[in-house]
Amino acid sequence: MARHGRLAAFSLYDFADSAFATVIVTVLYNQYYAGTVAGGPEGVVLLGLRIPGATMFTWLQAFSMALVAVAAPFLGALADRRRSRTGFLALFWFPGVLLTVALAGVEAGEWIEGGLLFATAYICFAASSIFYNALLPEIGPPADLGRLSGIAWGIGYFGGGIVLILDLVLLKKPSLLGLPEGDLGIGACFALAGLWWFVFALPLLWVFRGEFFRSARSPIVAAGSTADGTAPLAKLERSAGGPSHPTGVVAQVRPRSRGWPGCPSCGASSSPTFCTTTRSRRWSGWSRSSRRRNWAFRLSS
Repeated sequence: MARHGRLAAFSLYDFADSAFATVIVTVLYNQYYAGTVAGGPEGVVLLGLRIPGATMFTWLQAFSMALVAVAAPFLGALADRRRSRTGFLALFWFPGVLLTVALAGVEAGEWIEGGLLFATAYICFAASSIFYNALLPEIGPPADLGRLSGIAWGIGYFGGGIVLILDLVLLKKPSLLGLPEGDLGIGACFALAGLWWFVFALPLLWVFRGEFFRSARSPIVAAGSTADGTAPLAKLERSAGGPSHPTGVVAQVRPRSRGWPGCPSCGASSSPTFCTTTRSRRWSGWSRSSRRRNWAFRLSS
């Protein structure tokens, strides 16, 4: 059940941010900016050059993508070092939501304001996707990741289609949603996309909330090796004091959840712990009680 819950939360985030990809990038805002905000075929004057609205939007998107491409390796390394992929995802997700909602206020002629809002929102969207994709190994065993990723991808497309249909109904037939005719403009579609992204991203932040509080002090090293990766360890001790782990590997050891028999390799059961390095992939997620404590381990001298 825990594994299915993680897959559902992971898929719902794709369901959520597909609203931005569909409504803002692909269908509605790009047309609105190019045709209305930035002057359509006549365009705007930038540095003495007249640039059509569609070209201006393309340049904004390309500039945003280039910034993300340059920053992505550094963001990924920082997240790995801090081991807080969910935290960094939220760091870009929430400003992206606010900026998407703010696009509702962009009016004709505000091509600078509308362009900066879009470019910043796109950077937040693309950067949050980096940390979202980094969570993929947490939802299942390596052999199943392709299938699970495909499920999430399909659900994401479904979400983008639903929010686009709702936006078209808002524009053409708001009475079908119980809203008065003529009171809602295209800005309501952008606001709906932002709210959609916000609401359906919450399950992922809740299910993977443990990563907000993960310590960066203890490095993760390959099982059976020393901190420098050269030789097996003699023993491993808990930093707060306690029995050493019989396998002698560098690992984090957490409280054993109810029904968990112990380390599947060494069978350690003298203390309520299990080895996260050697745990079976069929077991995913922490029980509620096992989230309450997290022991950091260090090498003995």
